[in-house]
Amino acid sequence: MIEDGKLLVCSDGAYNPKIGSASHAWIFASEIQPNISSGSGPDDGHPAYLSSYRSELGGILAAIYIIFRICLHYNNITSGTAKLYCDNKGAVTQSRKPHPLGITPFLTSDYDFLGAFRDILSIMPIKFVCEWVKGHHSGNNRGIHHDLNDQADKLASQHLATHPILIAPNDCLLRTLTIQLECFTMDWLSHLNYILH
Repeated sequence: MIEDGKLLVCSDGAYNPKIGSASHAWIFASEIQPNISSGSGPDDGHPAYLSSYRSELGGILAAIYIIFRICLHYNNITSGTAKLYCDNKGAVTQSRKPHPLGITPFLTSDYDFLGAFRDILSIMPIKFVCEWVKGHHSGNNRGIHHDLNDQADKLASQHLATHPILIAPNDCLLRTLTIQLECFTMDWLSHLNYILH
């Protein structure tokens, strides 16, 4: 599915400033199978610096990291395309920018997520396209990307409501990604085999 460019991915985030917590979610799908797999997780960061933007970046980062790990697991995947939809224009815009040199990246909001995102994309063996989708769209011309966005929004909100855990500011970003990868079972990996072939 990755190799023939049919993999669709949608991510979203949820943020609650009252409790200082954020979460994200992602969904893998295709035009003929609307939910191949999905997941959610927390977004690390100091509560004072968490935001809806950071949770959106967390969703994109989790999705591309999982796709990267799939490509590594099935080391014969060296080409293909995955299309990711996100309803945050700022996150989509940042996903398209090259990694700036110098100290500037460290002065940017959410530089840790952006840096990890760009680093993974630089070694990703497939093409990754990130497109904006109108969130909570209920008008005409509704497509699968709108449905996926609604599902990702619900998953991220559910995770935030059921896991309102504050992550210590010193925890590593990879903790979130590692937790998500540990949730994969052999059943799940065999199910992903369908995506890849």
